[in-house]
Amino acid sequence: GDVVSALLGQAVLFGLGHGAGGSSSENGIVISLQAINGFWFGLLYLVSGGDIVVCMIAHAIYDLQTFFFTWLSSNDQIEYACAKYLEPFDPATAKELQGMRAPKEVVDKCKKLFYTFDAYDKKDE
Repeated sequence: GDVVSALLGQAVLFGLGHGAGGSSSENGIVISLQAINGFWFGLLYLVSGGDIVVCMIAHAIYDLQTFFFTWLSSNDQIEYACAKYLEPFDPATAKELQGMRAPKEVVDKCKKLFYTFDAYDKKDE
């Protein structure tokens, strides 16, 4: 058969197999990026003489690296959220909150939630 067609076909299937389902544009990006990964894994398969174990090891290394950097990024975000949560409000915000008469527990939980999802980039420090 046609090796190029097989390489491209398995890359597309690899990408589709790693999609999260649904039809969001973000999912399309994930599928596209994973199809590129599938292409490289397929190319590795061909270069290794058809040894699937080489591809499995490469996939495991890729997954571990992705997991590790995601874990680091998540920890940075949590540390940022905890540090910002402990900082007092600026005077104008504190005065506005007093006027709202929101319970302190609710304000504290909202503040922590906000900083958990606030865009944080370590290089901005």
